[in-house]
Amino acid sequence: MGKTTLLRRIALAVADDPKLAADWIPLTFPEEQYTVSTLADLWMNVLDALADRLERQEATPDQSAGLDAGIQEIEALPPAEPEDAAQALLRDWTLRR
Repeated sequence: MGKTTLLRRIALAVADDPKLAADWIPLTFPEEQYTVSTLADLWMNVLDALADRLERQEATPDQSAGLDAGIQEIEALPPAEPEDAAQALLRDWTLRR
């Protein structure tokens, strides 16, 4: 009990601390993730949550460069390919940040 509350509290603490907020982007998800049945689904949810977070933060185009376009490209891939592509997009985006 309390896992979701704890994670939300951590997200708020990160957002409130300028040092942490400079290096971390806390992502929050609905408590139940019924749409996640594969690792590819998880990575896509993470990418979507990241894109939403950047939009809410009114990120500069440089911060969100390629993320939305990459998500759309991954969504068009055949069923066997999204897992690696989504993970690579997330990894590449975080390395550029």
